[in-house]
Amino acid sequence: MAVVNFMFADMFHVVYRTNSDIKCSGDDLDPSNADFCSKYSINSYLRTYTILIGDFNLEHYKDSTTVMFLWFLLTLFGVVIMLNVLIAVVSESYIRSQQSSAVIFRT
Repeated sequence: MAVVNFMFADMFHVVYRTNSDIKCSGDDLDPSNADFCSKYSINSYLRTYTILIGDFNLEHYKDSTTVMFLWFLLTLFGVVIMLNVLIAVVSESYIRSQQSSAVIFRT
């Protein structure tokens, strides 16, 4: 997930910074574009990460580096835990279906 995040964030950052059709300055700059237009790549990485986990406003978390780091850890561990739950549920369903198919088809 990290590799995909960095890859797409770099692509977005390069496209936004080099494309003349995208407006990266001025008062009417869209806040979601501002992260990709920033001279700091970390803003692109964070915006792409929020897109992957569910797009929401990062402005509340950018006040403190500590808060941003804790938010990142919370969302990362939350995704990992939910994926583990999904794997457990699917594995249990697979085992039950194998057991019932053995009874039905008498193999």
